[in-house]
Amino acid sequence: MTPVFRMQSIPSQPIRVSAPSGPRHGWARWVPRLAAVLACCVHGAAQAPPRAQLPWWDRTSTSTHAGATHLLRGDLSAADLAASARAVDLQWQQVDVLLGSLRPRSRTVQQVLVFAAFDDLADTVRTQFAIDPPGHAFAFFSPLGQGVAICTEDVPPPQAIRGLAAALTAEYVRLCCGGDVPPAIECGLLDLVARADPRASGAGAAAIAAVQRAIVDKSALPLSELLAMERKEWDEACAASSGSELQEQAASLVRFLLSGKGPLKAGAFAQFMREISYGATAWTAFARVYGITSKQDWNELDKRWREFAQKEQPNAAETLRERLAFLAEGSLMLEREGAPPNSFAELSQSLVDRSFVYPKRWRPGFSSVRAADASSFRPVDPPSRQSASAKQPSFAWTAPAQPASAPTAPAGAPQAAATSPPIATISSSDPPRRGLQIRWLKTRAQPEAPWVWDLTPAK
Repeated sequence: MTPVFRMQSIPSQPIRVSAPSGPRHGWARWVPRLAAVLACCVHGAAQAPPRAQLPWWDRTSTSTHAGATHLLRGDLSAADLAASARAVDLQWQQVDVLLGSLRPRSRTVQQVLVFAAFDDLADTVRTQFAIDPPGHAFAFFSPLGQGVAICTEDVPPPQAIRGLAAALTAEYVRLCCGGDVPPAIECGLLDLVARADPRASGAGAAAIAAVQRAIVDKSALPLSELLAMERKEWDEACAASSGSELQEQAASLVRFLLSGKGPLKAGAFAQFMREISYGATAWTAFARVYGITSKQDWNELDKRWREFAQKEQPNAAETLRERLAFLAEGSLMLEREGAPPNSFAELSQSLVDRSFVYPKRWRPGFSSVRAADASSFRPVDPPSRQSASAKQPSFAWTAPAQPASAPTAPAGAPQAAATSPPIATISSSDPPRRGLQIRWLKTRAQPEAPWVWDLTPAK
């Protein structure tokens, strides 16, 4: 196996880029910029020329770009590789601020592999690192050091942004804390950072409802058991679960620990992570930081978490985003089946009939929305005290434009790509300042490239 980049010595202090000032540590300004540079990467992948016969590893031997925090290697243009580096730097700084600027244990150069095609990603990690390809296009891996693989081919931009955030968070935690962070804490951190958008800060209705159901059904694990789970036990429990209950509980726990409510003093979580980075075991660090000295203390903390979870209110903007993503993926599924709906009511009924769920498996920043839940087809849930006669929020449906007739291509010539999607646009303008709509795009110029969805401000 060959390492991606030559090992080099770096300073022992944390690697940082200049942090913007402003509310929420400047996050309000970072996220739009992060979205913009990732959009450049998507565009670059779409404009990339047909792949040469040489393997990706050989084609990119001299195609690198050194950012402030990582060395990138990829088959995009120099401009798009630089844009990718800026996106990585911005996200890395966000994670560094959130976790209290931990000291890295490793002194190897951090690496990011940027792919225009997922086939190249899968082939490269298999042949160069002898590891199985990841199940999605944004993944952290650790063959001979830390690394992140990025691919934007046929990936919806919201998944790209949140996937990059989760992958870099996993890399940061491993770099600074090794494998000593409890899997539940790491899982919750990935979800938290993936959702760290000032326009949709916090968990949506689906995430909170999943935890509240587990508490009512008495299937939620006690916090002491959740934190004591080793990696193998955690992975097996997540694989055996038919839903995402365990991951949602972990995400809820991290939100609780960062809430500063009750006995949770501000900065305690950052101190907990710092002690792990200095070599303390997670169990010892948690007990010391949160004042756990007996089983009664664990029971009291568990009680306070359950009270927090049952009272937690969903973020309306995040709820809207997750429901639009659910409707977009459902629309794509019906289009692939050759059964595109002609109205929003028809779309809703078709998804209910198929017991549609998106995502089927939990991923950081995306909670499972289910067609069986009637609220999945509303932009937001109306206030509990709202009169039954009051106007209910609803989605607006815009039928797809009829494709314009195009001249027939000569025999054997590639067909021109469709310029307008054969899929309806769904939007919400309730309330107008939070309105979003589904926008359809392609990340590749090839006619066979699938349409993917994005979420943009409603017109």
